[in-house]
Amino acid sequence: IFFRRCFGTMAHIPSHGELVTIAELQEGSTPPSVRIVGTITAYDMSDDVLSLRNEGHSCTVDVSLVQPISYTVNKLVQVIGEVKHPPSGPHVIARVVRDVDGMDVQLYERAMHMRRAFLQKYRP
Repeated sequence: IFFRRCFGTMAHIPSHGELVTIAELQEGSTPPSVRIVGTITAYDMSDDVLSLRNEGHSCTVDVSLVQPISYTVNKLVQVIGEVKHPPSGPHVIARVVRDVDGMDVQLYERAMHMRRAFLQKYRP
């Protein structure tokens, strides 16, 4: 029921979420389904909206469709979801939110860039 409510029929399976940074979200040239990492800077319980920040860039995340975890300020999370670009800035509608506190963000981003270079070279 959740799947049909969010994404329609089974013929439309959502993407795995392309690895992007919050800075790339702000540029606006991202795929429709993304996977981002950021630190929670605020959580509005009434609207189910998180504010995430990473390296000076920020975005908002609608978490109304996911089961709540402990949305604690300064916790590092990874979000998979669909991107919307309202005038107020990038907004992600989350399908998955997971705690990745303790992850080395610089190493993660380095691996992400290496993966992109590899795929660009070897993807048909």
